[in-house]
Amino acid sequence: MRAPYEATCVAYGRRAAFAPEETRVDTGGDGWIVGRGPIGPQPISAAFGDLLDIAAVVYRCERQLPRRSAGNANVRYELVLPVSAPGLWRRKPSGILEELLGFLGMATWNLRFVQRPSRTRRYSAPSPLQHRVTRIALLSGGLDSLCGTGAGLVSASDTQFCSFYTRQQKLQAQLAGQLGFPPPTQWRLQGSGGPGRSFYYRSFLFLALAAATAETFGAREIVQFENGILASAVPPVPSLAVTRHAHPRLHSLFAQLLASLLNQQWQVTNPLWQMTKRQAVAEMRSNLGPKTSDVLAAMTRSCWNLSAPHVFGVRNFSGQTKHANQQCGVCVPCIIRRTALPTERFAFDLTQDAVRNHPKLGAHFFEYVEFVSAIRAASTPAQLRASLPAEALDLIDGGWTNLESLDNLLHEFAAEFVATFGLRV
Repeated sequence: MRAPYEATCVAYGRRAAFAPEETRVDTGGDGWIVGRGPIGPQPISAAFGDLLDIAAVVYRCERQLPRRSAGNANVRYELVLPVSAPGLWRRKPSGILEELLGFLGMATWNLRFVQRPSRTRRYSAPSPLQHRVTRIALLSGGLDSLCGTGAGLVSASDTQFCSFYTRQQKLQAQLAGQLGFPPPTQWRLQGSGGPGRSFYYRSFLFLALAAATAETFGAREIVQFENGILASAVPPVPSLAVTRHAHPRLHSLFAQLLASLLNQQWQVTNPLWQMTKRQAVAEMRSNLGPKTSDVLAAMTRSCWNLSAPHVFGVRNFSGQTKHANQQCGVCVPCIIRRTALPTERFAFDLTQDAVRNHPKLGAHFFEYVEFVSAIRAASTPAQLRASLPAEALDLIDGGWTNLESLDNLLHEFAAEFVATFGLRV
């Protein structure tokens, strides 16, 4: 029996021999989604309140569902969601949302909307700013959102930061203050996480929080900063699962979803889409100066394994030790980050042969070596296209980029990677 405010999710793995997994999320608790910091004077509409609930439910379901093995990943979800206006969600928004979630998680989503009781949602008290806000920019506490802001691509005079936080609340506020912006609008979810992890779908929650914040200010533009190497979601090898958290198709689908809910045009953009991370840092250093930029960059965090006292089960190796709240140096975000900040220190140093040759610590590094080698072996755009994985071809054929632009981006990254790690490929 489903409770009135309860969402239910059933996840089916690739192998039918294994039973489906089920989880439930209560959306009726007062303040289960909590905002703090500047909030505009306009109330969050019922439709965008539903959007917040839906995004938070998807995020929480991914956290609560037990992890499956790589060979039996979830390929289909059946989700029952209580919303304020089921009739609205059963029309155009439903199809867009199923497509968006399917794209993010490479799975099929079947959504069923039921009537939510009419109790008023409470998020936070209005605390408007003294100036007009025309856009919302996501501020994660990572290097890319810092670079986009530090490069002057958004202005404190018309932009409000929006953040989701677990442990990085203070860091986000410090970065905003150092950049001359008002305190960010920060959101969190009440309650515990679960045995799983948030991997594929958390960017949907971040965008939904930004949209709700934008609505309170009357803004219709959202900016998400992510370097082109990760935003393109091109995996270095086919076996590596890369999230599509800032993919241009995601941004397009999300803008379509918002437009279908309010019958108004929205814009979701990524100004760093054609830049490597090193190029984004260079833009920030040009605008803020090297000294300020280096101090701020050192405050940011990019690591998958930041809070853990180990990485891939390894705590000590070759005289190096991983501590909690230390960047590991060997995960995908750390490898990309090091190409932008070559002299930064990490728990494990991939310039050392011992670390590179470790079967776990060096795994992602050699995936990128293989990727970079293929890029540098392609002397013409046509040769590059022949060596690209399906994800890159989808970018080109879908009209999100063209072969020349992708060629420039990937060759620039390959040169940075080789220079950073002293390779001959």
